[in-house]
Amino acid sequence: MELGNILAQLRKEKGLSQRELATSLGVSNGAVAMWETNRRQPDIEMLIRIAQFYNVSIDYLFGNIQVLSTTKMQNLSSTEIKLIKYYQSVLNLNELDTKTKNKITEFFPFASILSLEEQELLEYYNELSLRDKRWIMGQIIDLQKKSEESPTQFKVTGK
Repeated sequence: MELGNILAQLRKEKGLSQRELATSLGVSNGAVAMWETNRRQPDIEMLIRIAQFYNVSIDYLFGNIQVLSTTKMQNLSSTEIKLIKYYQSVLNLNELDTKTKNKITEFFPFASILSLEEQELLEYYNELSLRDKRWIMGQIIDLQKKSEESPTQFKVTGK
């Protein structure tokens, strides 16, 4: 997702108009509109202010990492947030059986449970340029469509 789309999404999640956001950040309405339509990008100082305003990282603003939306985060206790971060970063989730993984996702719907292979793929993906990420997403969508058209052709069978 592009910076402008992320900025617009965050603004809408917070229930703000472009004018209200502009006033909060001390910029013109036009500046906010230009950012959200990707015609211009805020400078680094403004990116820092925007990240602080929405309580997200600059990486998040550029789509490099996924975090819980600020609205959803506000509804969680600090203990829940700590537990989610624990499950996201500490556990070796490959060793968990399906039943345990299902319990974790039921109790912590925002926790990501990734296998080591999925974690490795995500690391490689995050190192790509935006253009390459879009190309990869296109390839994935094409593969999904092909698998829906002829599911047996793409089925993997074990020995």
